[in-house]
Amino acid sequence: MKLRKIHHQWLPALALLIFASPLALEAKPLREPKAIDEIKLTEEVKKVAFAGAVGSIDERYARDSFPQLENELNWSASAWRGERVHGQFVTWTGRGQRDVVLSATDLKNANGDIIPAESVTPSYVRYTMAAGALYGDILEPNKPIRIPAGTSRPIWLSINVPADAKPGTYTGELKAIAKSGQSVSFNLELEVLPLLLPKPDQWSFHLDLWQHPWAVARVHALEPWSPAHWEKMAAVLKLAADAGQKCLTVSLINRPWGQQTLDAFGPMVNPTRHSDGSWSYNYSLFDRYVEFGMQCGITSQINCYSMVPWNNEFFFHDETSGEYTSIIAKPGTPEYADFWKPFLKSFSAHLKEKGWFDITTIAMDERPLRALKEVIKLVDEVDPEFKIALAADHNLTDIIDRVQDYSYAFEFDANRELNRARSNDNKKSTFYVCCNPVRPNTFTFSPPAESTWLAWNAAAEGYDGILRWALCSYTEDPFMSTDYLRKDWLSGDCFLIYPGARSSVRFERLREGIQDFEKIRIVREIFADQGDAGKESLKKLDNLLDKLVNIDKKTAKDFTTPLNEAKASFAELVRDALPE
Repeated sequence: MKLRKIHHQWLPALALLIFASPLALEAKPLREPKAIDEIKLTEEVKKVAFAGAVGSIDERYARDSFPQLENELNWSASAWRGERVHGQFVTWTGRGQRDVVLSATDLKNANGDIIPAESVTPSYVRYTMAAGALYGDILEPNKPIRIPAGTSRPIWLSINVPADAKPGTYTGELKAIAKSGQSVSFNLELEVLPLLLPKPDQWSFHLDLWQHPWAVARVHALEPWSPAHWEKMAAVLKLAADAGQKCLTVSLINRPWGQQTLDAFGPMVNPTRHSDGSWSYNYSLFDRYVEFGMQCGITSQINCYSMVPWNNEFFFHDETSGEYTSIIAKPGTPEYADFWKPFLKSFSAHLKEKGWFDITTIAMDERPLRALKEVIKLVDEVDPEFKIALAADHNLTDIIDRVQDYSYAFEFDANRELNRARSNDNKKSTFYVCCNPVRPNTFTFSPPAESTWLAWNAAAEGYDGILRWALCSYTEDPFMSTDYLRKDWLSGDCFLIYPGARSSVRFERLREGIQDFEKIRIVREIFADQGDAGKESLKKLDNLLDKLVNIDKKTAKDFTTPLNEAKASFAELVRDALPE
C-alpha cells in the first residue's frame, strides 16, 4: 500500500490560494471586456440619440456596432399556460445614454384579464469573452446602466405565463428609458393557449447538471460552507431546480476528478482510519448538502462520485500518524477492497437510516470497462441493491443492465428501442455533450438554438434527458472570459450560469427545450386518447421529430433552421388536432 502524506502546514496557504479573491466578482455591475476594435463614431452614427428594434432569440448581437435590423417595434409570441417564453430586443445609441432602466407593463386581454408585470421580466444581455471575441450571454438583472456612444445593448425578455391565466391574446409594453428622457418602446402581444405546462418539479425530463460548490465559494471570495456560501448555493440550486434539475452532485471523496478544474472538489464524506484498523465516517457535510439541496427543490436523485477517480487516489485521516494522507489503489486490488468495503457497508446503512438509499447512486464517468466491472462487483458484494449511475464515452453493453442511470456520449448513435425499453423498466437513459462535439453544444459562442435542439433530440431519440458535466465550474473571472485554462475545453464548457446565480442565454434556451420536451410528452398522451384521429396525429408528430434528427449530426452546420421548422410544425399540429 502506497501512502502519501499531506503536510498540514501547507493547508492554510493552499486554502488561501484556492478561495481568496480580491473582491466578489458580482460587485461590479456591467464590468465587461473592452472593445476589440475601435468604435466608429461617424456623423451618421452620432445622429442616433436612442433607437431600438425587435431582434431574434436565435441571434447574438454585437455590442460595439449597430445591428442590421428592420425598424420593427412589435413583438408577438404564443405560449401555454405555465410556460416561459422569451423575446430579444436591441437598443443602440450614437450619443450615449446614462441610467437606462427597463420597464414592463401588465399584459391585458380584451376581457380585462391580466398577466401581472411581475411575470414579465426584462434583463440586459451582458458580454463576456469567448474564443477571442465578445459574446452576449449573461442575463443581467434590470438596474440603471450606461450605454456608451456607438454601441448596442440587447434586452432579454422572459414572460412566465401563470398557470391560471385565461386563454386569449394579451398586450402590453416594454420600455427602455434613459436619464436624458429618451426612450424606446416595444409593443408586446402574447397569445395564451388553453394547454397547461406543469411546474418544473413535475417535469419528467431527467436533467443532470453537475454542481461545484467549491467554485461558487471561490468566485464569491467566501469561505466554503460559511453562511454566505450556503446563501449563494441556495440561489444556484434553485435556479437549477427551476429548470427541472433532478440530481444532486456529491463528491464522496477528495478530488474525484483530480485537479482538472480550476477549483478542486473537496470531500463531502470524511473517513478516518483508526489505530486498530477500523474505519469511521463523518457524514455531516454530506447530510447537510443533501438536505439543503432538497429544500432548494432537487429531490429525485443523489449522484455520488466517485469510486473510480481519475488518479485512483483516496484521502483519509490516519489516527495513528495524525496526518491527512492518501493511498493509491486500483479497482480489483486488495488495497482497493480494504478501503471501499467498510465504507460501502457504512454508507448503505447511513442512507437507509436517512431514507435516501432508493434515490442514491454510486456514480462514475468515462472510466475503463475493466475498472467499472471491478467496482460493480465490489458494490454487489456489499449491497446489490445499490444503484449505479454512469456516463460513458465508449460502448459498455456488458454492464448496461446493471446501470440505473446511463448517459451516452452524444457521438454514439441513438438506440431508440433500447432507450424506451430501459425507460419502461424504470431506468434512465440520457446523452451528454462536453468539450465535444463542437456542434451542437452549449458553448458561449454556440448558436443559442443548439441548446434547445439538444432537448428535442432527446425527445426524438427516446432519451429521458440530458447530462452536462458542469453547471458552475467557473473560470477565474467568468464576467471577463469564459475561456478555460485547458485549450480542449471550449468557451463556456465548464459552466452554464454566472456568479450570483445569473442565468444566461444558453441556459434559458436549454430550459426552453426542456419545456418543449414536456409539451411533446403531454401532447402524445392527449393524442393517444383520441382514437384513430389521434393515431394520425401521433404519426405526424413522429415524422416531424424524425425529420429533425435524421441528419448527419457529426457534420451538420445548421441546427437552428431545422429546429424552428420542427417548432412551427409542432405548433400547427397541436392547433389542428386539439379540440377547440
